[in-house]
Formats: sequence, structure tokens, C-alpha cells
Amino acid sequence: MYLDCSNNSLTHISESTFGNLRKLAYLDLSFNSFRKIEEQTFRALESLVMLRLTDNPRLSEFHPQAFSHASALQVLDISRNNLSRLNVSSLMALGGLRSLGLSGNPWLCACDTEELCLWMHTDTFKFQGRDVGYTSLGLGFAVLPV
Repeated sequence: MYLDCSNNSLTHISESTFGNLRKLAYLDLSFNSFRKIEEQTFRALESLVMLRLTDNPRLSEFHPQAFSHASALQVLDISRNNLSRLNVSSLMALGGLRSLGLSGNPWLCACDTEELCLWMHTDTFKFQGRDVGYTSLGLGFAVLPV
């Protein structure tokens, strides 16, 4: 099942938003006006394989438990938002993650970001677009051929 909620000026989603969509496999929440993704927002989405949350210029925060029950998630694209930090524990819980998009965010050079970089170098998934590795350089991420 596919649900495209892009370009809808959405500002908030919660755990109850998707309560009856347990078979949803693909969800596109791009080009909206989210500021924060709350705890267990995607809890009911047991079958979610792909999540696009790109191009939300106000989106600056993901609760560390936002993806805690999205065990089927394989593709996560959170590119081109306003993320400066991301708690790596929220990604480590996604054992099936195979593709991750992070580009176009104003990442800060901080301990959280360092942990994210270390995790990216040790895990075995591919970054969206091509087979690349990422490393922190100053305040951003640079693409390096593998």
C-alpha cells in the first residue's frame, strides 16, 4: 500500500495519525511544514519499507524513539530538511535499514554528529543515489567514493 501525503502543508503527525494503516509499505511526507517528528510517530506502521521525509524546511528534530517500531523500514530519506543533529540511536534500532538519505541538512559539528558518522562507517547499508561513504568535514557531510 502506498500513501503520498507530499505537498499538503501538513504541520503535525502523531502516533494516531497512521493507526489503521498497518499494511502501509510506502509513505511520502515530503514538501510539508513539519517542525518535529514525535516519539513513536510511526509505531503502527509495521509494514513500512520506505519513508520519504524530504524537503520540510522547518523540520529540525526527530525524537530518538520516532522510528522505534518501524522494524521493516529499509529506505529512509530525510534529506533537505533543517536537521542539525540526529541521535544515532534512532537509526541503530532500524536493523533492516539499507538506504539512508541525509544530504542538504545544516549539520552541526557536535558529539551527536560524530557518533552518526562513526555509525555510518561501521554499518553495511548504502546511501541514496550511489554507493558512497560519508564523513564529517566541518559543518557538513561530504560524499566520498567507496
